Parts: sequence; structure tokens; C-alpha cells
Amino acid sequence: MERIVELSKDSKLSKEFFRKAKAEIKLLADSYGVTETQAVLFCVCMEKGPRRVDYDDLSSYLNISNIKMLAYATDIDALVHRRLLKYRDVKDEEDFDVPTAVVRSA
Repeated sequence: MERIVELSKDSKLSKEFFRKAKAEIKLLADSYGVTETQAVLFCVCMEKGPRRVDYDDLSSYLNISNIKMLAYATDIDALVHRRLLKYRDVKDEEDFDVPTAVVRSA
């Protein structure tokens, strides 16, 4: 996870980033049963959180616009569905946490 976090900083989720971190991303994605993009977003949530992470945190860390970050909302939803993240408020899906059990097992 640490290598993914280091390489993803300001990466804009570029193809070059995915190429550099391919082995680590694939290992994490396979172990959690998520896509490679979801694995990267999960790592960034761990780095920026694990409490009270929002789209602005992610876009700032990855150096992408908030609009582009919102395009990854379905990936965040998938991570919530896999219980790797949880929304802080079910009525407001803009803030999320990494559950304590997930942090301990990571």
C-alpha cells in the first residue's frame, strides 16, 4: 500500500503511474477483489483518513479536478459495497471512512 500511496501522489491517475505501480496495484486488487482503480482509491483513502475522507481530499492528493474525481464515484460506491469504505452518513455520500476492522486488517 505504501508504494501505491507514494507513487499516486500528484499522479493524476496517469497511465504512467499505473505502469510504475502495476505489480503492487494488481496484488492489492486481487487480494481485495476490486478493480485496480478501486485499489488505488482505497490506498489513498487509507493515507488521507482513515476518518472523514471526501472527494476533495482525493482530488487534491491525486492532483485532479473535483469534476474528474466525481467520475470515480461508482468506484467509491463499489468500495462501500465491498465494505472497505463506509459513508459517514447514508443521506450524504460525500464523506467516507475506512472502517476500523479494515484498518486493523490492512
